[in-house]
Amino acid sequence: MKAAGLGQCSLDYITLVNGFPVEDTKKEVLDFIVQGGGPVATALVALSRLGVKTSMIGRVSDDFAGVEIRKGLREEGVDTKEFFRGAGILLLDGLMMEASVRAASIASKMNIPILLDAGSLKPGMLSLAALCDYVVCSEGFASAMKMSLKDALVKLAGGRAKAVTVTLGRKGSVTLHDGRIFTHKACQVKAVDTTGAGDVFHGAYAFGVLQGWDMKKTVEFASIVAAMKCTKLGGRTGIPTLKEAMRFLKGKR
Repeated sequence: MKAAGLGQCSLDYITLVNGFPVEDTKKEVLDFIVQGGGPVATALVALSRLGVKTSMIGRVSDDFAGVEIRKGLREEGVDTKEFFRGAGILLLDGLMMEASVRAASIASKMNIPILLDAGSLKPGMLSLAALCDYVVCSEGFASAMKMSLKDALVKLAGGRAKAVTVTLGRKGSVTLHDGRIFTHKACQVKAVDTTGAGDVFHGAYAFGVLQGWDMKKTVEFASIVAAMKCTKLGGRTGIPTLKEAMRFLKGKR
């Protein structure tokens, strides 16, 4: 199995403080971490830890941040040279719209399923969603469509999408698949940091698609992997291996 992704690469500076500082005050930092981020980039890291070969295309600077971003991907086994070759799924985040549409067009001609991480409703996102086989969007994205959640699901499924999922944070998620809507409760954990939780959800969701799982199992698995990530500081630190995730899943049943 292999997953390819095109999207934003970033470097996150994350600090843990005891409450957000108000104006003209200071807060002591309890913990601090610098770690690579970005929707597709972190989703690919999740897939890599789950045992999937991964490849990434993105744009980075040639300064310290760019060096650290590339280093972080390399250490996680995310290839930055070969791209479509052998790919079983393409992940997009729409943050480089022209390139995303082009990649979607190529993947479609190669019969590669496409998964879109729709974080916010930017220009062109609905058109890009219509080109994708799976759409997973945030509650904010669905809300910005100015319609009911059910109508938003139906509209996003109006293209070629086989399934559309709206993530709702601690409220879980809602999915439209095969003309039916089902909900899934969020996995309860002691959360330390929710940075990257949605990105990891997308990675684990893509894993389920690659495995050929039914959508309910795919959503359940994605929810668990994303929840496990939240137990540690950083967008990637807590991402589990497949063995760890399956052990956690078994314990929840």
